[in-house]
Parts: sequence; structure tokens; C-alpha cells
Amino acid sequence: YRCDVTYVTNQQLGFDYLRDQMAKLPSDLRLRQHTAFHCAIVDEADSVLIDEGRTPLVVSAQQEVPSTKYSTALALASDLVPSTDYTVLEKEKTCTLTELGEEKISQILGIRDLYDPQDPWAPYVVNALTAKELYVRERQYLVREAQVVVVD
Repeated sequence: YRCDVTYVTNQQLGFDYLRDQMAKLPSDLRLRQHTAFHCAIVDEADSVLIDEGRTPLVVSAQQEVPSTKYSTALALASDLVPSTDYTVLEKEKTCTLTELGEEKISQILGIRDLYDPQDPWAPYVVNALTAKELYVRERQYLVREAQVVVVD
């Protein structure tokens, strides 16, 4: 990515972008750090934007997150009001917090920034809301022998 011209597939670029968003150190970044890209040529853009846009890219990493964050986020999600505190995006299969919802959670938690990279709360609350609103047991997921199995 440091060259003037770089050939890369859309999926690789997408994954590298997601990995950069999870990077903890500048040395872990894959894309350009100090100079922006000025131009991109995308072959078969309609395929990239429409066909492959329906399949989300997922990058996962092991993180040490206190389980209390999950239970706290679940409790917060239970207290939030649909349409007022958050919006359900059924096509995208996710939820987004409204400004009012962000303020409410920040006040309850006593923090200023839900998106603070050192102590993020927004992803946990959004995941809890998404689970609450869009995932129904025995339809989107199953529990078998104490293991959660996602129905694809």
C-alpha cells in the first residue's frame, strides 16, 4: 500500500481496512498511515457494490473483555426504547444508537465517549440491541449441548 500503484482485490482491501480499525499500535496498520489514497480504479464496481455488498466482511480476534461488559450492555439494551434510543435496521441486520440513546447510555455509565478506543462501550450495546431485536432462539440460532449454533 505504500507504492504509487497497488493492485489489490476488493476483499483484501476490505479485510485490511477492518484489521486497521482493530489495530492497537501504529506498527500494526496495513494501509497507508500518513499519506492518503488519491484515486482508485475498481474493476466491475457494480459487482463489488451490489453483489458482494450483501455479504459482510467479518474479522475476529481474541480479546480479553470482562464478562461484566456483556451483562451491563444487555441490561442497558433492555432499558432502551426502540425508535427513541435506537433504530432497528432489519435489512442490514443491525441496530444503531440515536443521539438520545448515546447520551442516555453515557449518563448511566458515567462516561463521556462510548466509542473510546481504550474503553469502548458502543459495540457491546449495539450487539446487545441487535441480539434483542433481531435474533430469535430456534430461528436465527440454536442452543445445543450448552453451545450456541448460528442458523445460516
